Amino acid sequence: MEAVTDIETLSIFSDRALQLLKALSAEKADDDVNASQSLQNKVNSAVSVGVRGRTYYSDSDEDDERSTCSDSESSVFSTDGTMDVAANEQIAADTHKHNISSSSFTTSKSAVKRKKTKSKKKTKEELVKQMGMPPTASITIDVKEHSKTALILKIPGVLLPQREEEENRFIVDENKPSPMTILYQLFKNLNKPMSKSSNKNLILILTLQSGKFAAVIYHKDKCIRHTTSSRYTTRKGQGGAQSSNDNSKGKAKSMGSQLRRAGEVQLRQDVASVLREWKGLIRECALFFVSISKTLQKSFWEDAHKTLGGVEGSCMFYKKSPDVMGIPLDIGKPSYEGCCAVYEILTTCILQRLDLQLIQQQQTMHEQSLEPIKESNAEKDHLKKKEAPPARKEVKTTALTLLHKAVKESNLEELTFLLSIDSEIDNIDIRAGLEEMTPLHLAAESNDSASGSESVYKLLVHGHANPCILDSRNRPPYFLASTEPIRNAFRKARAEIGEDRWKWDEKAKVGPPLSEAGMKLKKTKAAEKKRKQKQRQKERKIQEQVEKEAQKKAKDEEEAKERTEEEARRIRAGLPKTSKAARVGERPCDFCVKVCKRRSQMFERLDFYYCSTDCVKQHQRKLSAGAALARFNK
Repeated sequence: MEAVTDIETLSIFSDRALQLLKALSAEKADDDVNASQSLQNKVNSAVSVGVRGRTYYSDSDEDDERSTCSDSESSVFSTDGTMDVAANEQIAADTHKHNISSSSFTTSKSAVKRKKTKSKKKTKEELVKQMGMPPTASITIDVKEHSKTALILKIPGVLLPQREEEENRFIVDENKPSPMTILYQLFKNLNKPMSKSSNKNLILILTLQSGKFAAVIYHKDKCIRHTTSSRYTTRKGQGGAQSSNDNSKGKAKSMGSQLRRAGEVQLRQDVASVLREWKGLIRECALFFVSISKTLQKSFWEDAHKTLGGVEGSCMFYKKSPDVMGIPLDIGKPSYEGCCAVYEILTTCILQRLDLQLIQQQQTMHEQSLEPIKESNAEKDHLKKKEAPPARKEVKTTALTLLHKAVKESNLEELTFLLSIDSEIDNIDIRAGLEEMTPLHLAAESNDSASGSESVYKLLVHGHANPCILDSRNRPPYFLASTEPIRNAFRKARAEIGEDRWKWDEKAKVGPPLSEAGMKLKKTKAAEKKRKQKQRQKERKIQEQVEKEAQKKAKDEEEAKERTEEEARRIRAGLPKTSKAARVGERPCDFCVKVCKRRSQMFERLDFYYCSTDCVKQHQRKLSAGAALARFNK
């Protein structure tokens, strides 16, 4: 028997969802409040928000011994992705009137793993499966103490009211509507039919990345507007937008860079045009789910404010609006199917039945299984405190360890020496520094590909470093790897260590394993590709040389033919052979072969040029005599 059973899947704008929330929008009796509070203490669980908005979950109840278990044992994450260390007691004290608690869905391995396909467009169903589930919130519907069961409604956490700026968003003010009332009113507005009056019953999904743009507007289950745009802005083979490359390395002057800059301008114009065209519908939207890359946010919100007016224009679509929420999913490249998948995920809630007695038993068993680990950790800490001086404690908790320093300085000899000491290997997974990074994090983000890849391999294979530990920004070490050699070092270590040691796909997010044979085959293919490329270049040069020689030969033959024809014509006209001019621009007289400096000073007759009138007359008499002789002989 399972502790949690799914009863029904609902849409947030369905009549059933409204019926469930209507009774909860009013205040409940004290006995219901106490029952709800006891339920929250049983079903609250930690949500770990991962990289790029995706929420990662553990497939088992037991975490790895070397991972930081303390982060997931005693802390609760709020639904907007920020960690609240003292949230367990605060939520129970301040939110019992609304029966809201943070919780999580357990996703299957198939929802986390990705299958790479070449040039195959994914359907909405495939994208829904790939994205998984967002951080959720549990709303207690009913508690039955006699049967030890409860009904809860799980909704996406982004739908919770976020209109208050206080640290605790669920503090109830008598002069303001409660969060449950606000949530019920939102669902009620989304359930209204389309009309000309202002109902605020539409939802906008907008995704924007470099070169890709997609947006849809939904009313209930119907898509009433959708658009996509694709422009050439990304540097093929090297990655990254042209504007990012210009900001980091200077403005390039190639033809491709000019085309990419023009593509960025065209994409911005496309987005602005859509905002102008949808201006009336955007004002009728109750929720805005957006996913915009960091480099495009400034220009996008400037255009949105200029087109829609923001607060001044009575439109809630501006950057800091409480109705504008980031999409807590890994959506990939913007597309129409992706927007539809995001809408389906973020507008779906699940009604569940909980077995409180079974949940209590599972929690008890889990706590008992963690006691040996806690005792061993406490014993290790006690021994380390005895052995280490007082100043050493400060190094291990807040400052960088020796392993951190060796990796940061790219000192491979020092790193190899430290990994041979057992006491230093015990510190290999300690998080230190401002961003609480492990030595593996520092090695992964190294700018030196050679030393960084070697450090990563040594830490994983020889030091048995944990690649699943997150830093203060919830990033695994592999996420920081910016160069291909460092990423290959992770994959090579994965192939050597094996799949059973760590959760490479679910937590570490490391690519597929890469063996020595695979790397050798990859290098062989690259070398063969380069050899074929050089051979093609050589053949192309030879072909160009042959064509050039053929053109030169044809030109020489044509010039020789023209000279022969010219000499034959002069012989028929009774003129001497031509002689080359002494200088460029000079021309000899066709009769006496005297060179003239200017052609404008010469006399022209019958396509011949003469230096004086005497040459003209003499040539004329010679031609007349020749013609008469020819008639006499005939």
